[in-house]
Amino acid sequence: MRGICPITKCEDDIRKFHIYPKFLWKHLKRTGGTVFRSVDQPTKELQNGLIINLLGSKAEQMFSKREMWFEKNLFTPYVNRKLYNQKLNYTEDLYYFAISLLWRALYIHQNSINRDDLKTICLEALEDWRSYLNQETKLPQIFSNIYIMPVSPKLLSLPYGYYDIDSYLMREFDNNVMYALNSKDSAIFCKIPHFIIWGQLVREDLSINYGLKINPYGGKFDFKKFSIGYGLIRNHICQQIEISAKEADRVSKGLSEKSQNSMLKRFKDNIDHIKGSEMGNLLLERTH
Repeated sequence: MRGICPITKCEDDIRKFHIYPKFLWKHLKRTGGTVFRSVDQPTKELQNGLIINLLGSKAEQMFSKREMWFEKNLFTPYVNRKLYNQKLNYTEDLYYFAISLLWRALYIHQNSINRDDLKTICLEALEDWRSYLNQETKLPQIFSNIYIMPVSPKLLSLPYGYYDIDSYLMREFDNNVMYALNSKDSAIFCKIPHFIIWGQLVREDLSINYGLKINPYGGKFDFKKFSIGYGLIRNHICQQIEISAKEADRVSKGLSEKSQNSMLKRFKDNIDHIKGSEMGNLLLERTH
């Protein structure tokens, strides 16, 4: 369909686009997944995650190029444990990828922000990031502090079995705008399997640990020295884990017997694919 691309602001062929990159859904399938479901429509089976009409062809190409870099150079080596205790040299592609992920999450959910002051800031961030993503500016003019945080139960130092922490950190997607109750600190939060990307909106408390700050022009990360620690960010992640687990429990209790039997049949039909996989191991932990 023809329309105005929200990145280039030009008329273009608007294409179906993954809110979360396609390679992440492929990873989940490869490690035990068969179909995907959302808490909004738990009985509806999705083959490739959430796809909507969003970007024009030019913007899609710019986004896809950076997604390929992230998959090959950071995501795949990290989940294969080749970077857990190693250093990573990265390029400006990581910075672009992180902002592209934050932009699409904020773009989709901008109308759900109910605080007027925060909504104004988010709209400013959207335009600032759009200009950068479309290469109209070399860097975002205001909202340039972007961070990446590798996440694991060990880094969070949470007790075993804490609200299905492994499932949330390794296999779920999540995003929202986080704000502190006692200050103006706020940030956009986008969680993908194994990583959280943060975009700083307002900062007063310099002690807040958003993770590893991404240099716009490239740099080096030392994953061995990274620690989440305690404080606002750890508490926020724990809160999101709890919300996710309770929401999943609420949805599962509301499913009809027919829906439950259908899901159980799919599970049994794919048992060989699931057995021994990442998802299979998580399911095994839950049964114990």
